[in-house]
Amino acid sequence: MSASWCMPCRVYAKTFESVKNEEKYKDIIFEELDIEDHEDLAMDYGVRAVPTTVLLDENGAFITKFSGNISKVELEGKLDEAISNG
Repeated sequence: MSASWCMPCRVYAKTFESVKNEEKYKDIIFEELDIEDHEDLAMDYGVRAVPTTVLLDENGAFITKFSGNISKVELEGKLDEAISNG
């Protein structure tokens, strides 16, 4: 989740988009949601800071979340871990 006024979110959006476009992750659905437009989801997942990435399985069940402007390598590692534990 992000916010339009959040500078770290704008930076992270580039990383998010880069990973989203990788062939390796073509079967993953990536959605960027503005916390102000989706306050209910933010509350449901305990999002207290932006940017926050929430990972859900194919059934919509919560896997994990992490906050901050993480690097591409870190994001890929977290996705790979979630896939291997899936």
